[in-house]
Amino acid sequence: MVDDVAGQVAAAIVQAAGSDAWAAMRDRIARLLGRGDAGRERAELERLDRTTSELEDPELSEEERTLFRQTWQVRFRRFLEGLDEGERGRVVAELRALVEPYGEPARRDGGGVRNNTFSGPTAVQTGTGNQQTNYFGPGA
Repeated sequence: MVDDVAGQVAAAIVQAAGSDAWAAMRDRIARLLGRGDAGRERAELERLDRTTSELEDPELSEEERTLFRQTWQVRFRRFLEGLDEGERGRVVAELRALVEPYGEPARRDGGGVRNNTFSGPTAVQTGTGNQQTNYFGPGA
């Protein structure tokens, strides 16, 4: 549960950074990580702002974006693991609600396809219980 939620939050941060929805998300994340300490909350806001400015760089490679996602995933995993079980359950529910509109949904039914580049004929299928038949070429 902790790894799943940490990964979802990290993906949402990388996806939403700099978007119209980012300000509200950023503030809620900083408040959660700050745990009621104004100084820690400010530090988290600064960290999130640095992340945003770097993610907005048009020269940023996909590998660098992945590193940002991994860094935030580790950060949230440590944060969640440091909470007692009752508090962790409450925070996990809040984080899931926060990232639902922006990030990867909390699901285990096959996932999705994002940020891919295809050259030539391509067929993509996700989910469970699906059937797909594809024909490529001149006789298709």
